Amino acid sequence: MSFFDKFVVVMFVMKFHYCQECINQKLRSLTAFDNVQVREYVLWEVYLDKLDCLGKCFHDVRCHSFQTLGSSGRCTGHATAFASPDKIYSPTVGSPGARMYLLHLGSSFVGSGCTSDGDCSLQHTYCNDGICNCQPGIMFSVGRRACVTDCTEWGYDAVRYFDRSIGGYNDAHVSGVTEAACRQLCLNTSTFTCTTCDYKGGECYLSSATFLSVPESNRHVGSSYVHYQRTCL
Repeated sequence: MSFFDKFVVVMFVMKFHYCQECINQKLRSLTAFDNVQVREYVLWEVYLDKLDCLGKCFHDVRCHSFQTLGSSGRCTGHATAFASPDKIYSPTVGSPGARMYLLHLGSSFVGSGCTSDGDCSLQHTYCNDGICNCQPGIMFSVGRRACVTDCTEWGYDAVRYFDRSIGGYNDAHVSGVTEAACRQLCLNTSTFTCTTCDYKGGECYLSSATFLSVPESNRHVGSSYVHYQRTCL
């Protein structure tokens, strides 16, 4: 056997052992996301086949789901579970051949589907519009894989809460925008650190405060606004 042949055999054995544990996991295909590309909670994007992508996600403690993107050969690892495309906050993109897979540890985690608070296993999570999310004012930390009250480095996603808003703590106000644009304005603004935004009827209110950082009298519930809470890294 030539040196090259031996090298190929060694690499095959290493690859097999590398993902033997992950092969034994209860991997679930999320068929509702067939042919749909998701750009939320993306940890990384690489060129790998399904098995190697599974291995990369399995060995990344932050990764709870991954997506293969058809004939492009690309795959993405994601920090949360996902329930259905209609629960994605930012617009999804059609992608023929795309497939989404959920690792076993992603079940009942942030982003998974729920019908009651008991379906959500992570501390400080509850069932928010059919999705397990951190409670209002408590941020999901991608790196710590937890719902936290302290955040030193803000993330690139924001969680939606219905019928919540903050009064009297607006740092900026923009009119005539869509809900998706309001969310993106909070994520992209550079003049201050936007951590939450409230939206209603084309009016967007950006704030550096969180739902729990303001006095209780300024926390509005049942306000007919949509409230977004930024995540942590």
